[in-house]
Amino acid sequence: MLFKRNRLYLINLIYFLTTFTVTAQTTYTYTSAGLNGLWEDVTKWAPSYPGTTINSGDEVIIDGYANISGTLVITNNGTITSIGTIINDYGIVNYGNLKISGLIYNNLGFTTNYGTIEISSGGNLTNYGSVTNTSSGIIYNFGLIDHPFSTAGIIYNFGTLSGTGVHEENFSNDGVLSPGSILNPIGAYGVNTFISPFSTSDAYTHNSATLLIELESTTSYDKLTINSGTSGIASLSGTLTVNLLNGFTPTVGDTFTILTANTVTGTFDTTNLPSNYIWNITYNASSVVLEVTNTLSILDVEISQFKLYPNPTTNEFTIELGNSTILEKLTIYNNIGQLVGSSKESNIKTSSLAKGIYLVVITTNKGEASKKIIVE
Repeated sequence: MLFKRNRLYLINLIYFLTTFTVTAQTTYTYTSAGLNGLWEDVTKWAPSYPGTTINSGDEVIIDGYANISGTLVITNNGTITSIGTIINDYGIVNYGNLKISGLIYNNLGFTTNYGTIEISSGGNLTNYGSVTNTSSGIIYNFGLIDHPFSTAGIIYNFGTLSGTGVHEENFSNDGVLSPGSILNPIGAYGVNTFISPFSTSDAYTHNSATLLIELESTTSYDKLTINSGTSGIASLSGTLTVNLLNGFTPTVGDTFTILTANTVTGTFDTTNLPSNYIWNITYNASSVVLEVTNTLSILDVEISQFKLYPNPTTNEFTIELGNSTILEKLTIYNNIGQLVGSSKESNIKTSSLAKGIYLVVITTNKGEASKKIIVE
């Protein structure tokens, strides 16, 4: 019996030690005073060399200069914290957390982000290569994203880029640009360059981009600033989405300057604005201003939320109203305000309409409302 107990104890002990070894978290510290330090130099690491794949739960701290050269690719599933300098001459693939309070010098290398990159105040991501933020990636920029030359370095954003930092030079946005952060949702984000952050006319930008603006009060709200000497051009398209925070209820006449630039051209293709209010968007020569011009009654809100689908459409679309709302008339206008069709039916054929954007206005027993539709 004693032998069996000892054997069981030994088995449990081995299981515990094995499990502990597998799940234990390790912090690796790289220290190098010279400019030519190499990531793979095992003598620079303590307590040991982590290799080129950082495991989930592990942390790597870079204190000094670490060069990623040759064909070396660092795959991060844990946390890499750069309080010194990482010089990336080849590749970083981040699935975990990449924290920059020092410098990451993306020297003609590539950085692909599936996780989170956080650039703290005083931190710097200097990019001569390419940084791709995938659809699952988030970049919090509270420091500086810097491209020293307009012809070198570009950030491709397919995920979310947020923060209160400054962005320099080329920026390809196919995702969401959201000033502020989770902890501090209100903030100002600066883009110092000649770019078109929401335009299809610029080779670096896409019409699927979204600018997310949050309003907390008339003095506390998100802002985007585009400014670079005499350039700083904002050529607008894509989507503008505006949310109200912390129970804020704007009043008629409230204004919010959400974007400033040396020059503003174009308009947002799509706007998602808070319900219960009528908004006016003014596109000035150097700014975009939101204004509350009226409030909606309960009936107005119900009508404004009618459904129109499919959108875009090729052959027909359908109007769907709420309970007890009756369609009395439907009219269609082209982009220059000409009446091109009318009906009393909720299912509309579009085969006679040319490709383009149209305004559909419905008249019901509770009032009027309108939506845009794209005919392809």
